[in-house]
Amino acid sequence: QEVRSHLKPFMRSRRVWTREFLTFAIAENHDLSQIVDLISETAAISNEDNDLELRLLSKLVTEGKYKDARRLYLRFRKAKAAMLVSAGLKPELGIGGTDPMIWQLFDDHDAGGSFEQGNKNGSTMLSLYANPWTSRLIASKILYLSSGTYDFSAKLSKLERGDGGSLWWQLRCPSLGDTPVWKIENTTLSQRAKFTIPELCPTQFLEIVVSGGKGQTGLEASITSIAVDSSN
Repeated sequence: QEVRSHLKPFMRSRRVWTREFLTFAIAENHDLSQIVDLISETAAISNEDNDLELRLLSKLVTEGKYKDARRLYLRFRKAKAAMLVSAGLKPELGIGGTDPMIWQLFDDHDAGGSFEQGNKNGSTMLSLYANPWTSRLIASKILYLSSGTYDFSAKLSKLERGDGGSLWWQLRCPSLGDTPVWKIENTTLSQRAKFTIPELCPTQFLEIVVSGGKGQTGLEASITSIAVDSSN
């Protein structure tokens, strides 16, 4: 606390020094919560320095400091609080670059996904694929939903599966371990379900897991919408 108090005048008045200090502090894994406190208390980073804040934001999420990540995210000029409770396919609403608050896609030559322009009203579509004999997580969306019961829905324009191919939705609570608290296989073009977020689960990850099966064709799917709404 005392060190932070001494740093505040420098951070308010010396922009170049501030960037160099924060770059060093982030790279050297200094107490990231303290760094968020400094930024919040001094407004030390301008809109032109979003790249630095994005690096810090991504690192906070990677290291499981989700409360601090939410606090930092809401400082961005383009931040939208609704993004923190939305599962929608709207990458254009991201704050730029490596924004970890939008859907994250994990793509390689065996399985992955990409955002594409849909046919209706310029909407965004998520196209997924998995080669045969490949099973893994390919997409994830961080959420900050309150505990309670929720309605889940997903609409697809395509779901083509070879022998044993599958697409699964799951919800994971990092505070409760790696085992999903909810999981369901997507078997139709219009999937609906309910799930319950338990207490002591302030942050969640809605995830998509695919399997290409053991045939020759693998899996291909196109998701046109995803929604999570409170049932309470």
